[in-house]
Amino acid sequence: MILLLITFLFPKLSDYKQATVPYEVATPLFSDYTDKERMISIPPNEKMRITDNGLPQFPQGTILFKTFSSKGIKIETRVLLKTATGWEAGTYVWDAAQQDAYLSRKGEKRANGYIIPTIKQCHSCHGQEIQPIGIKARNIYHQIPALKQSGILEASGNLSPLPNWQDTTITLEKRARAYLDVNCAHCHNPTGMCNKSDLRLAYEAYLNPKYKQRILKYMQNGRMPLLGTHMIHKEGLALIANYITTLQ
Repeated sequence: MILLLITFLFPKLSDYKQATVPYEVATPLFSDYTDKERMISIPPNEKMRITDNGLPQFPQGTILFKTFSSKGIKIETRVLLKTATGWEAGTYVWDAAQQDAYLSRKGEKRANGYIIPTIKQCHSCHGQEIQPIGIKARNIYHQIPALKQSGILEASGNLSPLPNWQDTTITLEKRARAYLDVNCAHCHNPTGMCNKSDLRLAYEAYLNPKYKQRILKYMQNGRMPLLGTHMIHKEGLALIANYITTLQ
């Protein structure tokens, strides 16, 4: 029996003609010190809606673009497209001339160790039924006025911001919890890849002190997160190490 792969994704990144709006997150996922450019496209006459601190409600046809660059060279652009049946993920690899990027599903590892994920690996972090991760309402709280002004967003409800982990005017605990939320909570939750463990790392979750040395050990060994990075995040490690010393 032959299964046909039906995709709504274009073969080239330049084939997307939709108008896009840039956005930033308060605390980004660490990705081997790459620079990231984030863009969102909402269909005409539609809006995404925010009613709580979780993921916004996205209309069908929403496209999220995230381009990864290193030293000014574009490496890949990851795309999430909202279809009638859910989100479809695709990775576009930039050509040597930096003129366009092409859809790739096989993934690859570059000479510098940078890993371009396969579609299967996308599911590992984004879930079996793929969902966006970083664009939670609380992580784009500071962008809400600009997104509303652009005409693509409606927001209501009791909203609160996720701290920027690099903002030293905020308490160590809040910064560390924000870092763990963005980098770890998409797996360490009741429905995530690490659901068999009772370690929960969402911003508001209780962090059991029994795990503090294990968390530090895995971060020091470069074993967490499992995918998406092969480098140790020195600044993130220092932050979590300092936070762990405060846990009883």
